[in-house]
Amino acid sequence: MTLVVGGTGTLGRELVRRLVDTGNEVRVLTRDRARARDLPKVVDIALGDLRDKPSLAAAVRATPFMETWLNIIGGTLKESGHALVLGPGTNPVNFVSARDVAAAVVARVAAAPANESIDISGPHNVGLATLARQIIQASGQDARIKHVPLIALRVMALLGRLFSPAFARQAQAAVLLNTTDMSVPCEATAIARRPGMPATTFFDVLAGARA
Repeated sequence: MTLVVGGTGTLGRELVRRLVDTGNEVRVLTRDRARARDLPKVVDIALGDLRDKPSLAAAVRATPFMETWLNIIGGTLKESGHALVLGPGTNPVNFVSARDVAAAVVARVAAAPANESIDISGPHNVGLATLARQIIQASGQDARIKHVPLIALRVMALLGRLFSPAFARQAQAAVLLNTTDMSVPCEATAIARRPGMPATTFFDVLAGARA
């Protein structure tokens, strides 16, 4: 049986689906059983909370997911007429599609690796502002980009813990995306160079969302 921690999140749901489709027995660890109610019926649900952050950091360090940030930036596009960029958005970041990470994990599970770690990166380094422009271009709308100042994000990350921990975590993540080197050297943006591994781009994800 394969245990998936975070199986109710963006990557987790894609990973669980792929593991089930390929005949694996899957157990999902979650703090809230209600969040797992729409997972495949064959999935075993285990209630728990993994709080050992140093061990998590040593075991898994995925780059930011395209799907998550496409939703954050473009989520209000239709209603408000703008794409929301958290911070200046000029810092290059290596985003990866959750589907690519899920495909790589399933491939390694099938190969039964022992004590192996793999690095998975996206095909491009891109800033949040460039991503916003791509979203607007793909939408065909005459929209503008609206920025949330970095200082405001820092305040949100601090004060948001009092009323919305999830919102505070999103604000803190945005601060990191704007202030930390999260790029990957060009020679290492290598999912496409690994035999059988996909290299999903932002345009691929956008096309899938419109389909």
